[in-house]
Amino acid sequence: MKNHHFRGFTMIELVVVMVVISIFASVGIGTYMDYRGSAQGAVWDGVTAAVLTAKAVAASRQETDACLYLSSLPTNWSCSSSVASIDITDPSSTTRNFAW
Repeated sequence: MKNHHFRGFTMIELVVVMVVISIFASVGIGTYMDYRGSAQGAVWDGVTAAVLTAKAVAASRQETDACLYLSSLPTNWSCSSSVASIDITDPSSTTRNFAW
């Protein structure tokens, strides 16, 4: 019969691995938050461009409801318009008014 000695990890090795994982996690979370903020800004930039285009199309067709031409809005967003402005609301209930 063979005598097997299974040797596990030492406490120092486990602590070192936990420290390295903690460092990676803290750097990753900060980077993720930065990307998330710039992505939300990019979405609003795209919506602003779409609103300006919809306004131009509605004006060229002499219509008052520019929301008809905002099919490029992301899912779960809402649009309400009047003669002088458009209100866009995102899923987090942030509303921006585009007046002209």
